[in-house]
Amino acid sequence: MNVNKLLRSQKNELFAAVQKKGFKPSEFEWVIIDSVCSTNLKIPKLIHQPTEHYYIFDLKNGKHWTEYSPGGVDKWMARKYLGSWDFQQKNFDNWLNLLKNEVEPDLWEFISKENIFWEISDSANNDYPFNIEEQEYISTRLHEIERCLISTQNLSKKHEEFVKARLNYLEEASKRQIQRDWMHTMIGVLFTIVVGIGMSPSAANELFNFASDSFQNILENITLP
Repeated sequence: MNVNKLLRSQKNELFAAVQKKGFKPSEFEWVIIDSVCSTNLKIPKLIHQPTEHYYIFDLKNGKHWTEYSPGGVDKWMARKYLGSWDFQQKNFDNWLNLLKNEVEPDLWEFISKENIFWEISDSANNDYPFNIEEQEYISTRLHEIERCLISTQNLSKKHEEFVKARLNYLEEASKRQIQRDWMHTMIGVLFTIVVGIGMSPSAANELFNFASDSFQNILENITLP
């Protein structure tokens, strides 16, 4: 049984492409499978473990061929005869762009009607501003959320600055908005952070739960009709 092994230099090129697109190489796994289009041939397959999407490095008549998922903006899978390694490498780079779209958090997955933020934002009826003590409490909790995100999400410098800017905006908003409006602003800011730094659904859930626990005292004091 023959094996279509990639050269170390080729795998290093792929590694660099993965990093350049902002992915963690540790999220990917190499496996060896039977060729899709050639008999008696084993080939490498690179799997993005969080999504189970993949890229296959196959040969057809001795030339580079591939099957990959996602296969496009509206296709689960695609197959393509590429011929040379240069075209294979360029197609892999395009695949990473497609994959990036699929690792954006699935907002439907982690938001439920039972979430305390949605319950309160839909029914809150408090037109009063936060007092000084409440503003200080909010500021402290927001800084805790910032530290939590920075320590757990392995943020780039750009993403770290993005998180700080959004939470600073939320802190300033607590000094000028009424409580009901601030609640809506907080939900929007958290969503912006989730999408902006590409959090996984599970990590996004943890963020919302952490924020819910952090602001529990204030949230309970918002009057409901």
